[in-house]
Amino acid sequence: MVLTFNNVNQVLDSPFRLDVEVVRNNEQRTQSFAYVFNQLAVLTVVHTGNGERIISFR
Repeated sequence: MVLTFNNVNQVLDSPFRLDVEVVRNNEQRTQSFAYVFNQLAVLTVVHTGNGERIISFR
C-alpha cells in the first residue's frame, strides 16, 4: 500500500498514535507515529507562525 496525503487522517485519528515534539533546523515539529494499513507510518508537521504544514509522510 502506498501512503498518500489522503491517508493523513488515518494517522491523526489513530487511538494508538505517538506524538514526538522535536526541533530541527530551528523549526518546531511534531512527528506522529501510527500503524495504518498494517505498516508503520510517520507524519511530520512543521509549526510556523502562519499555521502548520506537512513536510513528510512515510
